[in-house]
Amino acid sequence: MATSKQKLFKNPFASLRSKKKEPIEPVEPWRVYKELTGEHGWQKEYYKTLLTRIKNNTTSVLKKEDVGSETINIMMLGYVQSGKSSTINSIFCILDNRISKRAKSGDSEDSFTQTYDSFRGEKQLDDIILYDVMGVEAVKHQGILTEDIKMCMKGDVEESYQFDPRSQKRIDGKVFGKEIHCVMYCVDAESIFQEIIEPVKKKMQEIESELKLNPQDRIVLVTKIDTICDETKKDIRRIFHSKKVQNAVEMAARVFKVSLNQVHPIKNYTDEVEIDEYKNIPLLLGLSKAVDFGTDYLRNMADKAKRKSQQKEQQTEI
Repeated sequence: MATSKQKLFKNPFASLRSKKKEPIEPVEPWRVYKELTGEHGWQKEYYKTLLTRIKNNTTSVLKKEDVGSETINIMMLGYVQSGKSSTINSIFCILDNRISKRAKSGDSEDSFTQTYDSFRGEKQLDDIILYDVMGVEAVKHQGILTEDIKMCMKGDVEESYQFDPRSQKRIDGKVFGKEIHCVMYCVDAESIFQEIIEPVKKKMQEIESELKLNPQDRIVLVTKIDTICDETKKDIRRIFHSKKVQNAVEMAARVFKVSLNQVHPIKNYTDEVEIDEYKNIPLLLGLSKAVDFGTDYLRNMADKAKRKSQQKEQQTEI
C-alpha cells in the first residue's frame, strides 16, 4: 500500500527540480510535399484541395469512351486489426465532416469483415468504390484465402459474397464486372516494427507474390502512427518530420517489397469525437496515390485494347 500511495501522491513539483531540457533543433522532413512546406504549409483547408484534385483526376479518365469503367475500384487488404475498415470509415468521416462509421471495425482477434462489402464514395469521391474484404489471419483455415483475393481482383465476386476459409467451393467463370484497379494494403505501425508476427507476414508475402503477377498496382498504408510517436500524436503536422514514422514507412516498404513512395503513413479516426482537418491531409494523400494508380491502370488497359484492335484491323487488311 505504501508503494501505491507514493505513486498516487507523487510530488507535482518534482519535475521543476529536474535538469532543464535543451531545445530540440528543427528536423528536416523526410518526405516533402511542396504545398505542405514553407510559410503557408499545412493549411486546414488544404484537404479540400486534395478532394478536388481526386475528383478532377477520376473524371478526366472515366469520361473517356475507351476506358470501360464508370468507377475507380480500390480493394482494402490487410491482416486483422491492421486498420483497413477504420480507413474506410475515416474517409467517410472526411466527406461527412463528422465522425461516422460505415464499415464494421473493432478490436476483435478475428476479422470483423465476413462478406465482400463495397462502399461507394460521395461528393468529390463519388467515382470511387472501396471494397472491404475479410482480414488476413495467421491461423490456417481462418481469414481470407489467396484464391478469394484473386477472384475479387478479376471481378468474379458478387456483392455480399460470404467468405468461408474452410470451404473449397469457389465461384468460377462468373464475372460481375467490378474489377479491382488498385489495392491498398493496411499495416499498423506497431506491428511493422515486429515485421508482423511471422505466420501473418508469410501469408501477406504469399498474397503479394500473387498480386505481382497482376497488372494492377498497390500502395501500403501505415496506420496507427500515433502509437509509435508521441510528437505526431500531439500534432499530426509532424508526421513527415518524425524519425519513428520514417522508420515504420521504410520497414513497410521492405516487408511488402514496394518503393518508398508507395507507402503512406496515416492516422485514422478511431478515438476522436470531432474531425481534425489536419488529420484529413495524410489520409487523402494516401487515397490520392491509390486513385492515381487506379486511373493509370485503366489508361494502360485502354491503350492495350486500342493497340490490339489496330493490329487486328491491319491483319484483316492484309
